[in-house]
Formats: sequence, C-alpha cells, structure tokens
Amino acid sequence: MDSVFHLRRRRLASIAIVMLMTACGDSQEPALTVAGVEFSSEQVRGLSAEEIEQLADLASVGRAVADGSLVELVAPLDARAVERSRLQAMPLHLGARRMGLGEQAIHDGYERDPEWELEVRHVVRLVPRWAGPAERAEARALAEQVASRARAGEDFSALAAQLSEEPGAAERGGLLQPGRRGSWVGPFWDAALTLRVGEVSGLVETEYGYHVLRLDEKRAIAFDQASVLPVLRRLVPQATAMQAMEEWVATRPPLEVESGALEDARQALLRTRFPDNIVIARTADGGSYS
Repeated sequence: MDSVFHLRRRRLASIAIVMLMTACGDSQEPALTVAGVEFSSEQVRGLSAEEIEQLADLASVGRAVADGSLVELVAPLDARAVERSRLQAMPLHLGARRMGLGEQAIHDGYERDPEWELEVRHVVRLVPRWAGPAERAEARALAEQVASRARAGEDFSALAAQLSEEPGAAERGGLLQPGRRGSWVGPFWDAALTLRVGEVSGLVETEYGYHVLRLDEKRAIAFDQASVLPVLRRLVPQATAMQAMEEWVATRPPLEVESGALEDARQALLRTRFPDNIVIARTADGGSYS
C-alpha cells in the first residue's frame, strides 16, 4: 500500500511541476495567484469554478515540491485514503466471511486474475486546458508522427528525448516510475495494460494532452502486496456484501446524532470537496463517526 501512495505522490508532483512551468511569465496582470504562482486571464479562461480550484490545488502542491514540504503536505491525505479504502472494503470482507470464503479461496481468485505493475516509456505533447483548436491539432499531429516513427523501428528513448514535453523525459528516455492501477489517469493505464512487452501504442488522449506509450515490462504483483478488493468484488455479490454489512451494523451500539452536526456537514459540503473531519454521531462506548 505504501508503494502505491508513493507512486501517486510522484505523479501528483509531476503534474504540479508542469502546471508551474506553464504559469504565466509575461507582464500582464495575473487573474489568479496561488502560493506565489501567477496565472493569466488567458490561462484560466473557460475554466469552471471547480477546475480553478483544482488548478489552485496543483499550484500549491507544485510550490510544496519546490520547497521540499510535499511529504508533510500529503501525509494527512494518505491517511484519509487508507481509511476510506478500509471502509470501502469492509462490506466485501464481511460478505466473504458470510459466504465462508477463506484466505485460500481469495488467494486462488487473485492468482487467476492478478493485479499488474507496469514499466512504461511515453512521449507526451502537452495540451493546456485553454489551448485552441490549432494548438490541439498541432500537438495531435506531432504525437501521431511519434507513433508512426516508433512503430517503424526508431529508438523510442531517442524520440522521447527529442519530442516529449514531460520534464526530465530526455534524461530518462521517457521512462516512468513503475505504475499500478490508480497510479496514472484512466485512459493512460488502460492503454498501457493492453500492450504486449515491447509494443508501441497508438495515440492516447488524456486530460494532459496526447501520449504515445511503449510497454517495457509487465509484472504480476504478489498477493501479499496487492489490493484484494478487485478479487472480492468478483467473488462476493453486491447484495451479499450489503446484507452482511447490515447485519454487522445491527450488532453495533446505537448511534446518537450530534446536535447541529448535520447542518455543519451540509455547510461544509458547500465549502469543500472533502469535509471528512466533522463528527456526525457517537456511540455509547465512545466511538465516533465522521
């Protein structure tokens, strides 16, 4: 689990660095300033309020990368992600127990369809959110040329060094840190997973631009290092999981809703995407639910 979060931190840091590099550098008055990073009105034009908030988040992370405080910044997020993962898995584990599925059955199910760790090289032509049709068409055409040249036998590392716009691509030949499901955005992962080792992809479009991928290595993740959630989802019917969860809840101490907590939660939802620190209810034995 720690290694998965490590990969996610590295990906988030890379995104933030790109955003910092594309921040405005001209003399016009900035439309948005976050942690000393300025963005012009042209760069934020057409962005929704939620997208501007995401841009601000990325700029803040980029600043944390620059001053070395990223690990401290993301530690609470990692802890919350672990807790959410446990809560999401709980009905499935209870359902498996209800069905009499032991460790060996779950292990065998995983071995039949394991999770994977991939080593991928890629070339990316970045396309900012505010890019017009001409800029998008140019980036797409260049990426298509890369795919054609790589499939014709040109050295992929050299193409990445010459044409990729990812920071550090030249030094690494476009090689990314090993990735697992969730390490990369969905279209990128899906494309990489379908490749054979040594195979070059066609054009892959993500929210960051146009990519061309080559799969260098594909390794099955050992059972004791992988998430068993995908296996449990295949083995445990949703109805069984929910029934097992309801039975477990019925055995718990009764809940007493905190006075005003629901209104506090409603107000928090209007202010932030992740209001997970408000205690909604408490149990007689001292437990709390947020």
